[in-house]
Amino acid sequence: MIDVTDNGIGFPVESRTRLLEPYMTTRSSGTGLGLAIVGKILEDHGGGIELLDRMDQQRGACVRLWFPIETKTETAPSMEHTPS
Repeated sequence: MIDVTDNGIGFPVESRTRLLEPYMTTRSSGTGLGLAIVGKILEDHGGGIELLDRMDQQRGACVRLWFPIETKTETAPSMEHTPS
């Protein structure tokens, strides 16, 4: 899990969950695709994204990203080239 925080105005409580939808934005410019794309990529790989207030009671936002942990050990194929 990774938390990314800032000290800006934070996320609006009333539309926070909608900010992960495509084309949803609270800004006057932009497409509203950034968080939706990140959320979809994480979801496709078994992770997720959450929009929160900062945990330390300071002003700002927290974006929490979580990633799956692979529990089995796999041996990756060697990238070395063996001369013939």
